[in-house]
Amino acid sequence: MSNIDTRWEQALLNKVTNNGERIAVIERDVKDIKTELIGLNSKVSNLENTVSSLDSKVSNLDTKTSNIDERLSNIEKLVDNITKLSKWILGGIGAIFLSLTANFIYANFL
Repeated sequence: MSNIDTRWEQALLNKVTNNGERIAVIERDVKDIKTELIGLNSKVSNLENTVSSLDSKVSNLDTKTSNIDERLSNIEKLVDNITKLSKWILGGIGAIFLSLTANFIYANFL
């Protein structure tokens, strides 16, 4: 019986030792994972700061774009008004030219 007890005890001791080694490996893995998580949290924080900065820059660009669009609209209106005024002035000059020509012809040839 002593031999069986010894084998049983040895098997139990081996199992406990193996489990202890497994626990040590798991504890090292957990420690490594915690270290990696700290690094990842730092990277996530940096990325969040970068995204916040980019959001701010995009907002500023949107504002500038809106201002440029408004200025462009005002320029388009100004060009339209200048075009209308030019047509009106040219029409007036044409009318004056025709009137002067008619008066010249009437005065000199009729």
